[in-house]
Amino acid sequence: MQKTKDCGMKSLYIKNYKNLKELSLKLLAPVNLIVGRNNVGKSTLLEAISIYISNGSDEWLKTVLDIRGEMVNVDFTKSETDANKILLEHYSSLFSGHKKDFHNSAAILIGEEDDLLNIRLVHVAERTIRNKDGFEIQEYVSYNDSDSISELSSLQYLGDGLELTSSSAPKALIPFFQRRTLSNVKDKMPFEYIMVQDFQRKRNVILFDKISLSDKEKYVVEALQIIEPQIDRLNFLNENEYSNVRVPFVTLKNTGQRFRLSSMGDGINRILSIILALVNCKGGVFLLDEFETGFHYTVQTKLWEIIFMLSEKLNVQVFVTSHSRDCINSFVVANEKKQGLIIRLDDREGNIVAVSYNNEEDMRFIAQSNVEIR
Repeated sequence: MQKTKDCGMKSLYIKNYKNLKELSLKLLAPVNLIVGRNNVGKSTLLEAISIYISNGSDEWLKTVLDIRGEMVNVDFTKSETDANKILLEHYSSLFSGHKKDFHNSAAILIGEEDDLLNIRLVHVAERTIRNKDGFEIQEYVSYNDSDSISELSSLQYLGDGLELTSSSAPKALIPFFQRRTLSNVKDKMPFEYIMVQDFQRKRNVILFDKISLSDKEKYVVEALQIIEPQIDRLNFLNENEYSNVRVPFVTLKNTGQRFRLSSMGDGINRILSIILALVNCKGGVFLLDEFETGFHYTVQTKLWEIIFMLSEKLNVQVFVTSHSRDCINSFVVANEKKQGLIIRLDDREGNIVAVSYNNEEDMRFIAQSNVEIR
């Protein structure tokens, strides 16, 4: 198997994130297929990777919570106490056992051995200090029940929050009692995350505009041709003369006929979302949940071939989940250059463990037999 390039992760360690109490992946590939039974943590693994790459940005954490139905709108103007209570409840869903545990042992750890993102629940207080000009100013102090704070009695407790630290990003603080976030983190690298329900994403317009009239546009058209070989061109146009909403249209070879892509089925629209996201991840990471959703088994090998090709050409590390044997079989067929790794997640008495398959013979045996890896 080829080694991961400089852009990607070579290993991954996760602790205390949802049902992943402690998971270690010693080896990662350019293209990684994650398989396992329902509710074993496949989507959770993708979430953890995305949080690590985003350096735990508040905006992305809220997106993850919202996707899982854990985020609510909070009116900070009515009661800071109520806001603190509500957001503590929802952010604590990220931690193993949904625990509101303010100890370091309960902190979430995600990343590579030399760069772990540490996310812990903390209490937030305020203290008065003098700045370099001699003026008194207020600053926040974050601490949890494992910390020894000598000046605790002189601090004014304000509420709770999340503290995020890593070796590659500045310390960030997300207070639960106010709208403002005390952080200024940037993504480690470009990444895109396609979820199960992402058939027709508003983001596709933005992603298309980024690659329009470039060489990458041809890859998108080639991917659409997996389902409809007659597709010749793609563009995003106003829905009608009275609307500013842009939607994808395609034209067919020789006829010049124009069709709205949404009329051609869910599968082709999901391919559009997948490839647009992938070509916008150059030098970064692409995450795809439930590869097989919306696809007949006959198109899956061709789609894998495009994913493997773009991963190599654009230096993109890919993580895909599935519990479909057709997906596994097509992955093995497309893995001609040995860029792929199959990672099976198992639940062993409440502990999720990973078993990796990177040997070509093992993968072909899995594809040709009834070995249970779902």
